Amino acid sequence: MIEHILPIDSPVEISAHLARENAKTTHGLKEEDIGVYYITPCPARIYSFQKPVGIKKSHVSGTLSVKDVFLEVSKNLDKDQTTHKDFYPSGKGIGWARTGGQSQALGLKEYLAVDGIQNVISVLEEIEYHKIRDLTFLECHACTNGCVGGSLTIENSFVARNRIRKLVEAHYGYEPKAIQSFENYQLTESLAPIQVTKLDDNLSEAIKKMEQIEKVLPSLPNIDCGACGAPRCRALAEDIVLGYASMDDCIVILKNQISSEKEDTKEK
Repeated sequence: MIEHILPIDSPVEISAHLARENAKTTHGLKEEDIGVYYITPCPARIYSFQKPVGIKKSHVSGTLSVKDVFLEVSKNLDKDQTTHKDFYPSGKGIGWARTGGQSQALGLKEYLAVDGIQNVISVLEEIEYHKIRDLTFLECHACTNGCVGGSLTIENSFVARNRIRKLVEAHYGYEPKAIQSFENYQLTESLAPIQVTKLDDNLSEAIKKMEQIEKVLPSLPNIDCGACGAPRCRALAEDIVLGYASMDDCIVILKNQISSEKEDTKEK
């Protein structure tokens, strides 16, 4: 179903590009002197900037988690109420963070918004089996409730989603500035399918790797928190066996190791 993916870059990449161009024009800066940083709600976004899909290089220089900056930002919000011509409240933009926000912003009727990685997989399979046929737009979120449910956020995702709903309703009269042409924001690289369920071309080797996965899985916490970047602990176990990850990528295991080392240091 790759041919059905919208061939347009993500809003964050478009925003980063616009910010860079604005910095060049306004301040006369060179490309290498500009840094664009994204406050991210999840580890998946960090990976998407390091290894972008559909484009050669990301316009984002680095990322900061919501958890790391929330307190500093919130306590300084009231210090400067000056509005900037390039920043204004848009209900469509604010709503983008929750499930259904993209579809609502597009003004479509025949759409389906789904969240939670297992639900996404289930819906994609139904579409592939032609059980769902009448969609114009499919909006998928790996995290429950959308980006507000990311593992690097601090608020309960259902509470955050409700707050965003109220903000959208309060600011829906503000229309975002339209981009005249999307030619500069179309994907330039072809999208290739990823064989996520294929462990090995050799059947006997694939069976061995499956056995290794079953041995690794009990060592993981099996809470499917997603903090490692994998949607489930089983997916992380597969990545470990395939050499894409290690046990240290699990935040829970890493935390326990650090605590254990501290205890050993105290005893010594």
